[in-house]
Amino acid sequence: YTDVEKTHIARGFHDALVETLPSTFASKAQTVAVFAADEFTGRDPSYWQRYRERIGNAGQRLERAADVAGRGGHGP
Repeated sequence: YTDVEKTHIARGFHDALVETLPSTFASKAQTVAVFAADEFTGRDPSYWQRYRERIGNAGQRLERAADVAGRGGHGP
């Protein structure tokens, strides 16, 4: 992948994750359902507090993965 392609892919991935977040908490019922599921599955309580930070890092990880894929799956 070219640098432009990697940036485009990473930005699209990031934007999709950011845009879907508000719909996760669109109503009181959805909010309660999310937190109930988190409690049931044992999700780390800081998951939603750190969501934006992880999404920012996800774009960087995706670019690195695209680098590896562009080299036929071989690491650096």
